[in-house]
Amino acid sequence: MFGSTRNTKWLVRSLVIGGAVGALALSADLGRAEDGKPQAGAARVQRAAPESAADVAVRTRLQGPAAKELGRNVTLGALASAYETALGVSVKITDAAREEAGAQEVPLPTASGLTAAQQLDFALWQLDLHVAVRDGGLTVGTTSEVVGVVDRRVYDIRPVQAALAEHWNASQDDGAEPHRRAPALGAEDMIMLIQGAVGPYQVWMGKEVSASTVDGGIAVVQTAEVHAKIEDFLGQLATYHRPREKSATPAELRLATGLARNVSVRAAEMPLGDVALRLEEAMGAPVLAAADCAETPVSLDLIDIPAEQAATWCARTAGVHLSVQDGVLLFSDEPPTDTRLYDVGSAITPSSARVLLDHVMELAITLEPQTWEEIGSAEGLSPDMLLVRNTPSVHAKIERLLDALGKLGDTSTATSPVPVVIESPESTADRAVRARLAKAATAPIGDFALALLPLAIRDAYGINVVIGKPGTAPKDVTISVAAADGLTVRQQLSRALRPAGLDIGVQDGVLRIGPAYAPVGATERRYFDLRPIVEAFAARARAASPESSAAGEPGSHRASLGEEDIVSLVQNCVGPTDTWTSAGVSLAAGRELLVSVHTRDVHERTHHMLERLLDYEGRQDGVRADPAGSVWFYDVGDVLDPAGAALSEEDLLARVRAIEPATWESDAWVEMVAPDLLVVNNAQEIQTQIPELLARLSEK
Repeated sequence: MFGSTRNTKWLVRSLVIGGAVGALALSADLGRAEDGKPQAGAARVQRAAPESAADVAVRTRLQGPAAKELGRNVTLGALASAYETALGVSVKITDAAREEAGAQEVPLPTASGLTAAQQLDFALWQLDLHVAVRDGGLTVGTTSEVVGVVDRRVYDIRPVQAALAEHWNASQDDGAEPHRRAPALGAEDMIMLIQGAVGPYQVWMGKEVSASTVDGGIAVVQTAEVHAKIEDFLGQLATYHRPREKSATPAELRLATGLARNVSVRAAEMPLGDVALRLEEAMGAPVLAAADCAETPVSLDLIDIPAEQAATWCARTAGVHLSVQDGVLLFSDEPPTDTRLYDVGSAITPSSARVLLDHVMELAITLEPQTWEEIGSAEGLSPDMLLVRNTPSVHAKIERLLDALGKLGDTSTATSPVPVVIESPESTADRAVRARLAKAATAPIGDFALALLPLAIRDAYGINVVIGKPGTAPKDVTISVAAADGLTVRQQLSRALRPAGLDIGVQDGVLRIGPAYAPVGATERRYFDLRPIVEAFAARARAASPESSAAGEPGSHRASLGEEDIVSLVQNCVGPTDTWTSAGVSLAAGRELLVSVHTRDVHERTHHMLERLLDYEGRQDGVRADPAGSVWFYDVGDVLDPAGAALSEEDLLARVRAIEPATWESDAWVEMVAPDLLVVNNAQEIQTQIPELLARLSEK
C-alpha cells in the first residue's frame, strides 16, 4: 500500500554520498560487439580513476550502524558533532547549509536497524540539505550546491536503443496498426529523460555539471551518486518490460511484520509526532512524523485494527502523506515522489489495442489531478512505453488503471451489456461496519465536543471512528446524540451531526465523520466501457437516415450520442447534481471510456442509467434512468420522423412542457439528447402522462 522514495527505480529526493575524480575520452570501440554492431542491453560506461582509499573508508563506515546516542530530535550542529565522533571523520557544513538549517530541530527514527547513511538521509532530507564524501570526510550543503567532487563519464546508449527496438519488434504481429512505430530515442532524448528522471532537479543546476552528446552516446559531468542513478536509470530503461523482484532488507521485513499487527490508537487533538511514537511502540518498528507535520493534531479512535490501516487513517485525518522509506514508516507534509517506467503494451490485452499510449496518459491525469499540476509529469517514450513521475499513491493507481483497461479489453468476461471494472470493491470490513450501523440504536450517547465524539461512539457501539482532516469540520462544536427510539445507529448519528453540517460514511472498515455536502463514504474508481452505447446510437442514426449515411453525410439529426453527452447525462440524471461538484469525486470520458470516482451507491445508479441507454429503444412508455431519481428515457423515433419532419424537436419539447406548466418552473427539465432519445426529469404524475402524449403524436 505504501510506496518507497528510496528503493524505487529512480529517486527524486535521496542521499548524495560520494564523488570521484578524473575525466575520460570516448574510445572508438565503445559499446561495440566483435562484429562491430551495437548489442542490446544496459548502457556501457567509461569511468574515472578509482576512488581514494580515504573516501572508500568513509563510505564503508556510512554503511555501518546509525549513531545511537542521538535523541528523537536533533539540530544540524548536534548531528554533525555526533557523526564526527561516531565515524572519526570531519564533517564540514557550508555557509548556505548552516543558514538554511538554523537552529531547527528535526525528528529522527529509531536508530535500530538503520545505517549511518540512512539516518543522515532522514535528518538532512527534512532540512533540504544533502551530504557528499570528499577528501576523506563529509561535506553538507544545500540541494542547489554541488558539494561532491564531479567527474566526467561517457555512456554508450546504443545497447539501450537496441534493447528497446528488439523488445518492440518481438511484441509486434502481422496485424499491428500502421501508426504504431518502433521507438527511436536519440542522444538528445536520452539527456532530457535522464535530467527529468534523476533528481532532484537542483542537481542539474550547478555550473560544474553538464550533459552533452558524443558519437554513439552521451557525456555527463556529475557527482558519483548521480552517476550511480544514471546507470540504474539506463539499466531499467533497457529492461523495463521484464518483471523483476526486489528482495526486502531486514528493516523492511521488520516493518512489514509491524504493519500486520493489530494496534489501537485513541487520540483527541494529539500531535501526530506523539501518535507516531505510540504506533512505533505497538508495531515494534520505526515510525516517524517529519518536522513539517509533527505538530498537526489528530482525532480518531481505532481499536484493534491492522497497524497499516491505523497509520493510513492517521495520515488522512492529519492531511499528510504516508510512505515507507528504508524500512521506516514516514508521515510527511511534502509528497514523496518517484519516477517509474510502464510497459503499456504488455499490460493491456491485444483485444483492447484501441487503448494506445496517449489514451492511457489522458486517463492517468484524472488520478489525483492536483499532483499533476504540482509535481507530476508523464511522457511517452514509444508507442507502448510510459515514463511517469508522481507520488507512490498515483503510481499504484496507474497500475490498477492498466489492469482495468486490460480487463475491459477482454470481452469474454463481461457480465453486463455495459462492461465495468471496479477498482476497489467493498471490503469485508466495510460490510461489517454497515451491518452495525443498520442495527437499532440502543441508547442516547450524550453531549460531546466533536474531538471526543469518536471515543464516545466507540464505547457505545464498538465502531472505529475518525474525523475528517483539519479544515473540513467545524471546530468548537458540541454534538448532542439524543435518544434513539425506532432509529438505526446510522439514523441516530446522522440526525445528531446534520445540525453541524456533518454526516457519516464508511471507508476502509472505519466510520468517517465529514462535511454533509461531500461524499464522506468510501469513494471508488470505476471504468465503464462506452463502446456498446456509442456503437448502438451510431447504428440507430445510420438506420434513421440511410441515404445520408451511404453518402457519408450526417442525417437531419445529430449522428450519435457522444462521450461528452453521456457525461452530461450522468451528471444530470444521477443526482443530486451538486454531488458531482464535491471535492474527491470526478467524472471524465474519452476514447469510449467513462472514468468515475464516487461512492458505491452513486456508481450503481450510474451503471443502471448506462444500461437503460441500451434498452429504451421501442419504449414510448419510458424506462426509469435512475431507480432513486425522477429521470426517465423515452423513445420518440416514431414521433420525430426525419423523412417527413412532421414534428420538430422544438415542437415536441414545447408539447411536453405544456403538461402542467407550473411543474416545469422549478428543477424539472426536458431535453432531446440524441435523434430518438427524450429525457424528462419531473414528478411521477407528469411521467405517467408523457406516454399518452407520445401515443397521440405517433398516430398523427
